[in-house]
Amino acid sequence: RVLPAPRLHTCSRQALEAGLLGDPPSLQLARVECQQTRETVLAALDLVCKHAAGGALVCVAEGAAFDRTFQTRAAGSQSTAPTIQLCDDGYMNRKLQGLPIVDPRFAEAFREFTRHTADDRWPPDAADAGCRGRPKDGAFLID
Repeated sequence: RVLPAPRLHTCSRQALEAGLLGDPPSLQLARVECQQTRETVLAALDLVCKHAAGGALVCVAEGAAFDRTFQTRAAGSQSTAPTIQLCDDGYMNRKLQGLPIVDPRFAEAFREFTRHTADDRWPPDAADAGCRGRPKDGAFLID
């Protein structure tokens, strides 16, 4: 499976929000018609713009789209298809499971996840013992 080439846009947050809502068409973004999807996309934009303490990658799509795009990689597989791998043994999944993206606890976890450390891992003295020493690499895939 070949994914389409990414398109790079440089614009202000306000222009991006307007583009997602259909104005101006110059950004060539697909208009988000569904109110719930629009709220989720704008909340994700808010996370990145207001709460990220470092680099962040967020992808918002329907669960079925993730299922069609990503595969589970079998041990020893040489497949070049996109895959999802949990490098933190599912820590962030468990922490955020069931939390709406607009929940302040989601924003705080996102902020801490994106906060840079020398080794890109949670510090050994992190308040949550479950994350200590785990990698802080990856993306947020939001359904």
